[in-house]
This record gives sequence, structure tokens and C-alpha cells, in this order.
Amino acid sequence: MTFQAIEAAGNKIVYMKLNDQELLTVRAIRQGWFAAGDIMKKEAIKQIMHKPKSGRTYLIRRGRRMKRHTASAAGETAANFSGAYKKSIGFKVNGWEEMEFGSESGSAADKYADLLETGTKNMAPRPMITNVYNATKGTVVSVFEQTIRGFISK
Repeated sequence: MTFQAIEAAGNKIVYMKLNDQELLTVRAIRQGWFAAGDIMKKEAIKQIMHKPKSGRTYLIRRGRRMKRHTASAAGETAANFSGAYKKSIGFKVNGWEEMEFGSESGSAADKYADLLETGTKNMAPRPMITNVYNATKGTVVSVFEQTIRGFISK
């Protein structure tokens, strides 16, 4: 929305305040994206580390001893094995209009993350992004509302 300045003194002040309000709103939306990204990242790590998973149990050699690892079942967020997938989770805010969330592109776990999300012909999907979105939907909306209200009331 654009406003034109009218030469009368009172209207000039209104014009300036409307421009300031627009700048504050853009800042509030960006801060909302960053807050949402933090919430979603924490939830993703929480879901990856959550035990017990309900998938197949494997015996894995760790040094001299054998360790049990329970994999995730179809539809669950992937189980933590090496930690690379967990470390690759992040987000990026592009301007004030969008946020990208998921496994960071270019990381070693990026290809693995794609396979987990979509599945393969031998493995059903383990959709971390969908699970995180469903778990944090209400919280993210309320954080956006609080952030925008906080900026506008300044």
C-alpha cells in the first residue's frame, strides 16, 4: 500500500507514521520467522532424539562392544544414528516473505534427508518436516502474533 504526502503539516506527520509502521511490520515478520525457525529446529532435534522408536532393532558394533539401535518406523521422524542428520537441520529467512526449513543444502546429510522425507521403493517415508510442522503449528502462529503485536505497540 502506498501513500502520497500532502503538503499540509498534519498530513505529512501521518504519512511519516504510516511509513514507520510498514517498516516495523516488516521487522516484526522477520523476527517472527527467526523465532519460528528456532522453535521448529528445537522440535526437530527433540523428535530425532526421542526414544523409544518403534522400528526394527539392529545390533551395531561400537569399538569392541555391540550396541542395540532401534530404527524409526514408517511415519516417525528418523532415529539418531551418527548425528549428521540432526546437525544438518537448519533454517534460512529470505527477506520478510519466506523461511526455508529442513536439512541444509550442501551438507553431507542433505541427500539422506531427501530419501527420508520421500522414502524409496524399499522404505516408507520418515517425514521429519511434516511431523515438525504438525507439532509446532499452533506455537508458531502464536509467536508470530506476539511478535507483531510487540512491534506495533512500540
